[in-house]
Amino acid sequence: MKLLRCLWQDRLGGLVAAEYLLLGTLLTIGLLVGINSVQEALLSKLGQLAGLILPP
Repeated sequence: MKLLRCLWQDRLGGLVAAEYLLLGTLLTIGLLVGINSVQEALLSKLGQLAGLILPP
């Protein structure tokens, strides 16, 4: 908390805090997209494996 307060009181602190906020937002969006891609790939592979083990 003290670091954030110091950054906001500094003239350039607001800019640095905004940059960190933007960076955190972009990383979060990137992680969500990446996790979704891994989920889709894993479900596809598991579906293929299930089709090989249990033929229709």
